[in-house]
Amino acid sequence: MLASGSLDNTVNLWEPRSGKLFRTLEEHTGEVDVLSFSPDGRLLASKSRDHTIRLWSCETWETVVVIPEPANPNLWIPALAFHPTLPLLAAAGSEPDTPNDERCQLIHLWELDFDMLLGKRGVARPALPSRFPFSTGLPR
Repeated sequence: MLASGSLDNTVNLWEPRSGKLFRTLEEHTGEVDVLSFSPDGRLLASKSRDHTIRLWSCETWETVVVIPEPANPNLWIPALAFHPTLPLLAAAGSEPDTPNDERCQLIHLWELDFDMLLGKRGVARPALPSRFPFSTGLPR
């Protein structure tokens, strides 16, 4: 399965051998900038200019959780990745009230419980206690 984000706010899923469109996911309300499949292939993460990250079940193609992630609408920062062996998701992001021109200067990490998420009972939570900054050390 291949996935592509689109300017029309959708995620398109493609069959690689035939090149045919398999399915279109339509829950974002802004352009979809970046996608990442989990290493085990059970989840697809999509980050959009609607200031959210959506995690999709690759079995049902339903959204299992929406993570708020303020983005800078004037920058394209394709930063979204699953850790190759740990249940972690990383994304460039911002604190909720950050002005637009200062957004995407942090790296947020979420610890994921894949089994809970795929049972539709879970939420993502910061990987570290909130007293620790999630900054990359980039200048503001």
